[in-house]
Amino acid sequence: MNRKEINELLSSIGWTKFYLEPDTAQQIRLGEKVVTVVVINNTFSVSFDPMLSTDIFDKFVHIIGAYDVDHYTGKVKRYRYALGSTLCETQVRLNKQDYDARDMLEMSNQVLKWAASVDVEAGLAELRALPTDCLGALPVHHFAALAVAGDVDTLGRYRDNFAAGERMDFVPYIDEGYIARALELAEKRKADPNWIPDKPKMRV
Repeated sequence: MNRKEINELLSSIGWTKFYLEPDTAQQIRLGEKVVTVVVINNTFSVSFDPMLSTDIFDKFVHIIGAYDVDHYTGKVKRYRYALGSTLCETQVRLNKQDYDARDMLEMSNQVLKWAASVDVEAGLAELRALPTDCLGALPVHHFAALAVAGDVDTLGRYRDNFAAGERMDFVPYIDEGYIARALELAEKRKADPNWIPDKPKMRV
């Protein structure tokens, strides 16, 4: 099976295809959980790289990271950054040259079984406990997890330290804007623990 055939099969059993630059991916909903899968295949193997998130965590990452804005031009991007933030992840791999639809269905079932077993609160707690010198997208995920919990104390401390010129070892791309956006969301969550923004819209 080629990637097109795999994506068509997944779409036929309830997954939703979307563009995740530079690849295509699939998403499916399990209650509050949103599972995103990027399919990577070649002649001898195929793997599903699943990422699990929730509506509110995805939206908070999107808002805090300002992913709709091109940071070089300041213009709004023509496409919306693919919602599919990583709260937890795993990998399902098949090493077999002649994999078929039954193999793909089994891999889909493995992903869904894994997703059903994930403890969302434990994942958020791990992200909240990250050190300030974490790399890549993790600082944004750290801020989002703090905001989901309404932790205005920690985010307020980050804001005050930045204002005093103390970066607390955050990676260079993190500036006051990230913290300000996270703190605004956290304040809304503290005032109303059930609050969730209407936008951006979820695909699934």
